[in-house]
Amino acid sequence: MAGEPGVDKQASGDEPIARKADKSQRRSAGDGDAPVRKRLIAATVHLLRTAGAGAVTSRAVADKAGENLGSITYYFGSKDELVNEAMIAVAEDLIRPVITEMTKPDVEPTTALMVGVQMLHKVLADNRQQIPAYLHSLAAGSTDPALAESMVQLHQSLTGALATLIEAYRADGVAPEWVDPVAMAQVVTAVVHGVALSVAIEEAAGHSETDPTKVAAQFGQLLLGAH
Repeated sequence: MAGEPGVDKQASGDEPIARKADKSQRRSAGDGDAPVRKRLIAATVHLLRTAGAGAVTSRAVADKAGENLGSITYYFGSKDELVNEAMIAVAEDLIRPVITEMTKPDVEPTTALMVGVQMLHKVLADNRQQIPAYLHSLAAGSTDPALAESMVQLHQSLTGALATLIEAYRADGVAPEWVDPVAMAQVVTAVVHGVALSVAIEEAAGHSETDPTKVAAQFGQLLLGAH
């Protein structure tokens, strides 16, 4: 492809690069680079969602994006960095709309919390093909500091929004005084992730026994009835 970076010999296969390219050496992203970067990220996201992390090879990404192999190291420094950005994109696509919905100023806190919990479950249920990629991003964040930082920021936004609503519940006497808003918000997200994992496993096995909407309703009733 004319005008695009040549193939880096170290990145021409799928073997680990001996020395990961220093971030300072990668090309700075300018307006002219945006289409290439977006295509590479979109291709990686597609592979993560449809075939799993094991299918995300440099060659597969480059072919899907219509770019050459060298563009991966040229724009991202390494395939690992590209995969990290793609996994963050998957998580943002799923979680950010839920946070936005819960924090609308014209929605009552008591309504927003139930909407948020139900929406969390529904988003994952309606996007089952993305669940493996999302769960993989959570697992990968436990060993990759760079990915962990972005994932923590996203989930702090989520738990923060939930905690604010739960605190409003408690202040209005809807939820009991013993409920810790932050801890309960973390319980909510943990339940959602557990349900997402169950749904993903059932989907792979050809079953569909877990109803996220019913789980959300049961959890909400437990919270409101825990006096």
